[in-house]
Amino acid sequence: MSLITTYEALWKEKEEFYEENKNDVGAKVAIGINNKGNFVTVSKKVVHRAIVGITGAGKTTLAQSLKEIDLHRKRKVVEIEPALEGKCEAVFMNLPNDEKEMVKVLKEDFGLEPKGFETIAYTPNTQKYKQFIQKYPEMEKFFKPIQFKEEDLIRLLPKILPSGPIERLLLASYIELLGNYSLNDLVNLLEEEGTPGFMSQTIMKIRYLASIGLISDEGVSIKDMLKGKHASVITFAFVDDPLDRFIMSFIYLSTIYETWKEMTNRKRFLSFFVADANLFAPNREKDQLDSLSRYQQRARAQLQIYSRISRAQGLAWTLDFQTWRDIDPVVLGQMKERFFKRSWSEEIAKMLGVDPYHLRKLGKKYAYFHNMETVQKIKVRPPRSRKAKEGQFTPEDFAQEYRRFEDEEATHTV
Repeated sequence: MSLITTYEALWKEKEEFYEENKNDVGAKVAIGINNKGNFVTVSKKVVHRAIVGITGAGKTTLAQSLKEIDLHRKRKVVEIEPALEGKCEAVFMNLPNDEKEMVKVLKEDFGLEPKGFETIAYTPNTQKYKQFIQKYPEMEKFFKPIQFKEEDLIRLLPKILPSGPIERLLLASYIELLGNYSLNDLVNLLEEEGTPGFMSQTIMKIRYLASIGLISDEGVSIKDMLKGKHASVITFAFVDDPLDRFIMSFIYLSTIYETWKEMTNRKRFLSFFVADANLFAPNREKDQLDSLSRYQQRARAQLQIYSRISRAQGLAWTLDFQTWRDIDPVVLGQMKERFFKRSWSEEIAKMLGVDPYHLRKLGKKYAYFHNMETVQKIKVRPPRSRKAKEGQFTPEDFAQEYRRFEDEEATHTV
């Protein structure tokens, strides 16, 4: 064999190796493939994303694939699971994908193997959580309590309480006046003679927040949670009252953002997923609940600000909701990468330039990806890790599934 032939053979081998490696990396960060068979990826920049589609269209599956892509890119991934339902699905990411059809697509279209991703669910340190750990002690590595001290709540009160600007200004001044304090000290100060009468409503709100089981000196701090390389899921499955779940979810959303903003030595992006985001930034009355509407209005005001300024803090939001008109227009306008699953919206069909019929009949495997430059219909990459099966929404479902998985692994290795 001549030197030239040998050189050409080595060069061809090198090219093949490079191409194979390139495809592997591309597949890991691809959100899907287009009709030409090319990988479609999301931006490396800090870009806010929206996932829109009716119930059962595959929003959760798509969001999970996005989380895996962000983890591969070394971003910090945090999710707040549905605030009212108290579902706990994302923890299943710890297990490799075992759905035959998804595994087939992963291998044939993307050349990827099923793989679990380390995911920890963080919860308020309720009695229900403690009983769960007593029953399933091995779950302590997957479900951890959040440390949330009184001073953390007091610091946030002016941001999260539904009140007018004068009330918030007075509250902030009283907090500053106290210096070192507790919630009782703050309430006592607000009850003193000479305090404006309308502040009595503030006292009631503070007492309510103190009663919902949010405060705990034990557990993992928000800052330590954000330093971890795993996916972090804030779950409210161990909180009984749906209204308490929503209030807590808003408090954690604000706390996580404010804590991330203060972490000046951070070197990563924070990819923050919010499921059922229409509850936090409602645009229509159907999403405003009677007993929560004032808190929802306060959450919307905060999210309007956060969505506008958080890119400068290295934080990208991914919001999922059912229809294009569900979300406040100010927040919606910041979502520059948009995924549309099955929908009945004529407005969306017109935006994408597709026949409404095709949008309504879109299969679960597909989505329209709109990045403000092009519109592509893509076959969505399935998640490499396990997605909860239908009906598996509780921590107990995961605990039992994990035990079965461990038994299968033990049997397989024997």
